[in-house]
Amino acid sequence: MLETVPANVTLLGVEVPPGEHRVVIEVGDGPETAGLALSLLTLLGIAGVAWVARPRSPQATPAPDPAEATGDDGGDDAEDRARDGSPAA
Repeated sequence: MLETVPANVTLLGVEVPPGEHRVVIEVGDGPETAGLALSLLTLLGIAGVAWVARPRSPQATPAPDPAEATGDDGGDDAEDRARDGSPAA
């Protein structure tokens, strides 16, 4: 097993003794998997904050019922005349 050393600042190298050699460098994908998971969690967090903070349109209120506005309950007109003080027809 050879120890890795930095080469040209950003590259990976190994020192091997003179002669014919076969060098195999195996790299695990653990850091990439962790980075992907962290990126997805961050994206979900940003989407959640945007969902909660989104501007909401005001709720439409139903138009008032004309019968309620005039006090007409749809009942007997004699009751309405009595309440208004109008003479009976």
